[in-house]
Amino acid sequence: MFIIKEFICLILIFKKIEITLTQLRLMGPYWLDIKEYKRCNSSIDYPIQFNLFPRITTKYSQILFGNITLKQPLDDSLSIHMLSEKYDSVGLWKENSLVNVKNACSSMKSGMFGEKSWKYFVNIFQIPTINCPLPKGHYISRGYDSATFKDSNFPKSFFYGKYSFRTHLLDNKNNLISCTIVSLEFKPFS
Repeated sequence: MFIIKEFICLILIFKKIEITLTQLRLMGPYWLDIKEYKRCNSSIDYPIQFNLFPRITTKYSQILFGNITLKQPLDDSLSIHMLSEKYDSVGLWKENSLVNVKNACSSMKSGMFGEKSWKYFVNIFQIPTINCPLPKGHYISRGYDSATFKDSNFPKSFFYGKYSFRTHLLDNKNNLISCTIVSLEFKPFS
């Protein structure tokens, strides 16, 4: 009986150590817990709109439903400007980085998504071509599984925590064509 109690205590101690080590990891493989996906200003009718909302399906993935409205083609004349913020340990949002990328469509296809993930994205949103530019239209998601990010060109490890990404699409005259805010959390697999 004493051996069984010691064994149970050892299991509990090792479980506690495992939980603590998971909590102490600052970066590593992750899954995305998407909290919010919205337009920067809902009163502005942007020429390109990403109207998406997440639904939890399993412990480590979500399905994005909604639509993408393109009142103009999403092409390489557009550029992407992304500002990220990280929620820090004292409860404040701190600006983390600014990314400027030219050739929006090709950069999304080859750079961010990668071929396999891009084909999945185009198929799920029922966009009629996998090539750039993406034509004008209203494309409805059949359910984009966030777990497919593992097949993309996004980093395979990232710093855990809450982030907010503000993404602008600008034309060659710096007119704002789209503005989207995505709030998410990079979480470790546990």
